[in-house]
Amino acid sequence: MNRFLSLLFPVLFVVACSDTPDEPASRVFFESPLDGATVQSPVAVSMGAEGIGIAPAGTFEANTGHFHLVIDQPFVTAGSVVPADSAHIHFGTGATTASLDLPPGEHILRLQMADGAHMALEGLQAEIQLTVE
Repeated sequence: MNRFLSLLFPVLFVVACSDTPDEPASRVFFESPLDGATVQSPVAVSMGAEGIGIAPAGTFEANTGHFHLVIDQPFVTAGSVVPADSAHIHFGTGATTASLDLPPGEHILRLQMADGAHMALEGLQAEIQLTVE
């Protein structure tokens, strides 16, 4: 990786590039629903990851983590612990699906990967907007 570019664009390169051609870039994403979808509550959510393993909370192996859904709140800053409240849903068992009871209206779901101690990982996040009827 070009050292000059990595200094200028560190977050972009963490998500989109790898140090070796054989090493895939890590990313998290919503399998469903799709961004902009109109859905009914409860909302079935399916989450995915590439280039990083899914492991239960308390697992401290390299290149692993577990999902957190952040509902209608900003992403948690990388290196900070993800709170445990009604807007920050933890999937500490390593689960990749959820059923969310959301009130009618517009919502933003943010997907964020964290390590075994629930510390938000740099760049491993995704966002979708939904309308619940």
